[in-house]
Amino acid sequence: MKRGKLLFNTVILTVSSLAVRALGLLFKIFISNKIGAEGVGLFQLIFSVYFLFITIVTAGISLGVTRMVSEKIASQNEKAISRIMRGCMGFSVATGLFCTVIMYLGAELICAYWIRDIRCINAVKVLSLSLPFMAMASCLKGYFIGVRRVMKSSAVQVFEQISRIIIVVLLIGFFIPADISFSLEIIAWGDTLSEIIAFILLLSLYLGERKHNKSESSEIKFSPVKRLIGICSPILTSSLARSLLSSYENILIPHGLSKTGLSKEQSLSKYGALKGMTMPILFFPSSILSAFSTLLVPEITYYSAKNRWDKVSEIIKKVIKITFIMSFFIFIIFFSCGKGIGRLIYNNSDVSFFLVAVSPLVPLMYMESVVDGMLKALNQQFYTMKYNLIDAFLRVGLMFFLVPLKGVYGLLIVMFISNFFTAILCLRRLIRVSGIEISYLRYIIKPFLCSICSIGVIKLMENKLPTIFYIGFAAIFGGIIYFIMLFVFGCMKKNDIDYFRGILKKK
Repeated sequence: MKRGKLLFNTVILTVSSLAVRALGLLFKIFISNKIGAEGVGLFQLIFSVYFLFITIVTAGISLGVTRMVSEKIASQNEKAISRIMRGCMGFSVATGLFCTVIMYLGAELICAYWIRDIRCINAVKVLSLSLPFMAMASCLKGYFIGVRRVMKSSAVQVFEQISRIIIVVLLIGFFIPADISFSLEIIAWGDTLSEIIAFILLLSLYLGERKHNKSESSEIKFSPVKRLIGICSPILTSSLARSLLSSYENILIPHGLSKTGLSKEQSLSKYGALKGMTMPILFFPSSILSAFSTLLVPEITYYSAKNRWDKVSEIIKKVIKITFIMSFFIFIIFFSCGKGIGRLIYNNSDVSFFLVAVSPLVPLMYMESVVDGMLKALNQQFYTMKYNLIDAFLRVGLMFFLVPLKGVYGLLIVMFISNFFTAILCLRRLIRVSGIEISYLRYIIKPFLCSICSIGVIKLMENKLPTIFYIGFAAIFGGIIYFIMLFVFGCMKKNDIDYFRGILKKK
C-alpha cells in the first residue's frame, strides 16, 4: 500500500492545532474578562478533577487504537480494523458511563472536600455528562491517525472548539450570569455540548468511511479489548496516579500561596494566571512539533513492526534534534518579549511575569512531550509510567514545603526541578531503547548559547520600540541571528533540511 503523505498530514494537523489553540487562547481571554483571574483559577481547579476522570476514560485509548490499526496495515490485514473499532468503542462507552455516574453523584463531596468550594457543584455535574462521548471520540481519533487520514479528525477538532466558543458566548450573552458559580456552569455546558457534537461528527465520518469494508477478520483468536488493555494499562496507571497527585498539587498551590499572606481571591488569581493563562500561551507554538510527533507514532510503529530499527533510530535522532532547535527559538521569543505579550493578550502583570520566568523551561517541556510520544510508540509505556509517578510524588512533596515557604518563587523552583528531572529520564530511556547516539554539545549546549546571544541582541531594542514592533523584531531579526549562528557552529546542516524534506514528501 502507499505510505501516508506525511507532509500533507503534518500541514493539516499543524494548521488545525494552531487554529484550535488560537481559538482556545481567544476563548481564555474572553472568559478571563468575564469572570476574572479568580474565576479562571477556580475553573482550573474544577478542570483538575475533571481531567482525572478524563484520564480514566481516555488514557492510552487513542494511542492503542492507532498502534493496532497501524500494525494491521503493516501486516496487510486491514479486515481486522472493523473488529478492533467495535471492541474498543464498546469498552470506551462502558468506562465512560461508569465514570459519569461516579462524578455526577459525587459532585457535592468532590467540591466540598477536594476543591473546597461549593460554587463548583453544578459545573462538575455538567462536565460529567461529556465523559462517554469523549471516550468514544478518543477511539475514533486514534483510528484516523492510524490510517493516516487526519484531515477529518482535525476538521472536527477545529469545529469542536468553534462550537464551544459559540455556545458559551451565546449562553453568557443570553443569561448575563451574575455570579461565578453560574458562569462556571455555563462554561461547563459549552465543553459538554461541544464534546457531544464532536463525537457525532467523528462517528458519522467513520461510518461513512467503513461502510464499503464490511468483511470480517480471519483472526479468530484476536481480542482487540485485551490488546487495548495491554497497551493502555501502563499509561492508565501512570496517568491516573499522576492525575490524582496533580489534582492534589493544584489544590496545594492556592492553599500554599494563601499561607504567604495572600487572600483566597489573590491566591486563586495567581494560580489562574499561571495555569489558565500563561501555560496555554507557552504551549501555543508547540503545534508544529506536536503534530509532527503525533504523526510519527504510526510511522515508528510501522517500521518497528517490520524490524527496521535502523529507520526507527534515524527518525528519532532527527526529531530530537529539530525539537531542541525549534524549542530554543521559542524560548528566545518568550524570554525577550514575555512582558509585552502578557500585556497585549491579558493586560495582566502576573502573566507577564510568569511568561518570562517559565520560558527557560520551554525546551525541556517541548522535548519531554515529543520523547514521551515516541517512547509509547516503541512500547515503553512502563517506563513513562514509572517516570511520571516519580515526578508526580516529587512535585507534590516539594510543593507542600516550598510554596508556603517561598510563595510564587517556590512554585517556580518546583517547576524547574520537575521538568528537568522528567525530561532527562525520558531522553535517556529513548536513547537506550533506540540505540541512537546524540551529541549534547550540538543538540543542546550550542543551541542554548546561540539563543542567549540572540536574546542579547534583541534586548538592545527593548523599550525603544512599541510593544508589537518589538515582538516582531524579536521574531524576525532574533530568529535570523539564531539560525545563522546554528549553521556557523554546525548545529544545523543542509542535509538536515534535505532529510525532513524527503521524509515529509515520502509516499
